[in-house]
Amino acid sequence: MNAKAMLSFDKAAVTWKLAGVPVGFEFSPRAHPNPMIDTSAPQAKSPSQGLARPNAVRGVRAPASRILLLGHVAALLALLVVWSALQMPAAGLRVVPARDQVALIGPDRQVLAVLSPGATITLTGSRGVVTDRAEGFLQDYAPVGDPAAIARWYADRPRLTAMIAEGPVRARYAAEGRVQTLSLSARPRALSDLSLDVWMLLGGGLAVFVVGVWIWALRPRDWAPRMLAVAAFGILVTAFSGALFDAKELT
Repeated sequence: MNAKAMLSFDKAAVTWKLAGVPVGFEFSPRAHPNPMIDTSAPQAKSPSQGLARPNAVRGVRAPASRILLLGHVAALLALLVVWSALQMPAAGLRVVPARDQVALIGPDRQVLAVLSPGATITLTGSRGVVTDRAEGFLQDYAPVGDPAAIARWYADRPRLTAMIAEGPVRARYAAEGRVQTLSLSARPRALSDLSLDVWMLLGGGLAVFVVGVWIWALRPRDWAPRMLAVAAFGILVTAFSGALFDAKELT
């Protein structure tokens, strides 16, 4: 019998036409390799396949390295702020709120007196005299009044710091109907002397900065993450400046 066979190839099937009757089967080149090809021989890899894995690993490591680098820089800045705060002159005298009154805390952390609102404290030292209401020595106090009074309040704070550094400073205040005097001298500061506000500002600034640079490191070429990182750095500088200001004594 004279039979003609015609073979046609397609991506998904091979069809034999034998005597006009189509006989075919589907195949997958991966599942059914060509027996005429020796698959045991090593196949050459294209340049793109050889570089795919290193590029992927490098792409994963790049954001992590940026975050770690900038995180270490921020941590070093925080340590610098803490070191600067510990170098500030201090006499150990603190003024803290006590309900509707003001408490005067001495160097030994004992309450020296509880002053009524409007009571004045006078500090005398080598740079002159600084007199203000007791609440004016509270931490984070915002001066009020006419511009001249506000300017005088801000001018007195560096002078008060210099007085404590040069020492001794004599504090004079009225409590329980009599005038009391306390002599103060500069002493070394410890980490426990820094208030909770200082640590909260440092921690908050660090957290915002790390989140900002984290997002920027994941998408470094987009302008939105760039602006977010710049804003996070601005918040870091503002928070650290506030922590340094709050670390001053009697401010």
